[in-house]
Amino acid sequence: MFKFSANKERGTLRPEAAATLTKDRVRALNVSGGIMRLFLILLSFFTFQVIADERADFERLINLTDKTEFLQFKENIVWIKKSPTVTYIEKDDRDIFGNGRLATVKGYDCDHDGKIDEPPKCAILYKELKKYFETH
Repeated sequence: MFKFSANKERGTLRPEAAATLTKDRVRALNVSGGIMRLFLILLSFFTFQVIADERADFERLINLTDKTEFLQFKENIVWIKKSPTVTYIEKDDRDIFGNGRLATVKGYDCDHDGKIDEPPKCAILYKELKKYFETH
């Protein structure tokens, strides 16, 4: 693909080789550009969907939370402890050990969706709610 001229200075391409190289590059870019364009469209669609879902969840949490009660909490740990608790069965050992043998997990539900939330997520929600309620 790269042809060097013997009678010109070393390392220069002949014009026809440069033209071939350019045409091949354009074809490759057109194919990969189409694939990349499709990938970016799909990625943006899924990203917008996730952002919209998170925003809807945050709006729901704002509607469930009382502003005056929330602003009384000085630290996020107090707010987390006042959040509803959720208990779910992690492991069912009744068939092995008999009735009354269930492994349960108990935790806090900071975003009121019925699932246990990790402390970092609760801290982020606290900061976002505090920022929202202080400005509105």
